[in-house]
Amino acid sequence: MNDIIAQRNIVISIYNRFKGLNLVNILLSSLITIFLLVINFEFDIGLYLLGLIIGVFLTILIVNYPKIWLYSFGVMIGLFFHSRGEGVSVIDIASSLFFNGSIYIWFVNKTFLQKEKTAFNLGDWLIIAFFVFLAFNAIVAYLNDVNMLSWTREYLVISIILVYFPIRSIINTKEELKKFMIFLSLVIIGVGLFQGYLYYTKLHEIILEYAFELKTGVSINQTLYIIASIFGFIFTFNQVRRRYEIPLFIFTSISVLSLIATFSRTFWVILMAFIFAVFIFFPTNKKIKTLNYLMFLAILFFVLAYLLMGDNLFAYIQVVVNRFTSSADGKKDLSVMARLVEWDEVIRQIMLHPLGGNGLGKVIRFYSVIELFTIHTDIIHNGFLYILFRAGIPTSLLFFGFHIFYTIKSYNLMVLSSRSNDYFLKSLSVANCVSFVILYIVNLTSSQYFYRDGIIVTALLVVFISLNEKFIITENTTRALKISNS
Repeated sequence: MNDIIAQRNIVISIYNRFKGLNLVNILLSSLITIFLLVINFEFDIGLYLLGLIIGVFLTILIVNYPKIWLYSFGVMIGLFFHSRGEGVSVIDIASSLFFNGSIYIWFVNKTFLQKEKTAFNLGDWLIIAFFVFLAFNAIVAYLNDVNMLSWTREYLVISIILVYFPIRSIINTKEELKKFMIFLSLVIIGVGLFQGYLYYTKLHEIILEYAFELKTGVSINQTLYIIASIFGFIFTFNQVRRRYEIPLFIFTSISVLSLIATFSRTFWVILMAFIFAVFIFFPTNKKIKTLNYLMFLAILFFVLAYLLMGDNLFAYIQVVVNRFTSSADGKKDLSVMARLVEWDEVIRQIMLHPLGGNGLGKVIRFYSVIELFTIHTDIIHNGFLYILFRAGIPTSLLFFGFHIFYTIKSYNLMVLSSRSNDYFLKSLSVANCVSFVILYIVNLTSSQYFYRDGIIVTALLVVFISLNEKFIITENTTRALKISNS
């Protein structure tokens, strides 16, 4: 009898574990799998199919094992940040399937099956409306002779920002958020160390005949590293427990050194300006601590540079200094001149098609003062002009409205948290607000809103802001109850 009861309990346990895999979910998974099979045979992807099928079943995790999905997401972004080869790689396909498939299944499950609310504020509705209207941009792209595969790829990449919806719903407590942030920190450290390895191998693959060759960098993930540096800096200097200070400083150091290895001087200047600004407002004890940390970081940089460059150390330092100081050349700098010419042409094209835009994936032509010939490119070195050119002014306003909404919210939370005794919530509020402002700045010279790391960083910032608001409100409510009871 006991054996029968035990067996029945096992069956019930298995049923409860998998009951989320109802007919609709199975049907969705089957449809996606069939679609992938068609794509595979149509484009002869071959062995890539394995990565696609794995990605499909990973999305099932979001329904039944959301915590596993959450940390799988952390692993996937580490791979996603470093997939930059020619064409479409297995990681590109698996990542797109994981992110976009998860978003699609989460919305269907929450909205139609669970009948739960998914959008909680104006910002959420703005970004949802943006992607709904952006879907009609396919017609504009088609009429402008845009390769529809390019349009689809760009739409899918940009829509990854919607991943903040499932992440926000999965994390329920402050402790869960802390654990997730620690895990993300480890992922970023791994990404940074791997990028350092790529930089090392890149230098040793070329024959160094001229000093300027030393400035070759791995120019990806700049937004990731600058925002990670900002978070690390703020959390390190607001940390009240000494034992957490060293791990935070190690994280910050790796983020800063990884940013240096990109040789992206705009981001260097922004980070230095941020450190200088907060240094002015720091009390004396924190100013001394800042100087000590910066000195240690400088020593670490010189040691690593020597191990990397050897006899070329002083030439390398000179190249770094020249790269940094060249930012003061202003409009005389060739890259700045090239940006101005590019922006003039983009603005002219925006004015020609202000309502519908030119379509995602649209190539633009302009004369490069650096290359000295007319170039054809889909890259626009300004995030604001990028979306205006592609989507038109009305649709772009929805995107800008989303960012403005969460910027204002982050500022209000920073002000509200200033009265909090919780160092974590206070630090998170400041880091969120500063990071959103920095996103505006970096998008003036590059379209970071639409690069992989920029998209993921924006999504995570929205998660942090939303959860920060939730926890601050909870803390204030608890404090008010204690005061009223006393």
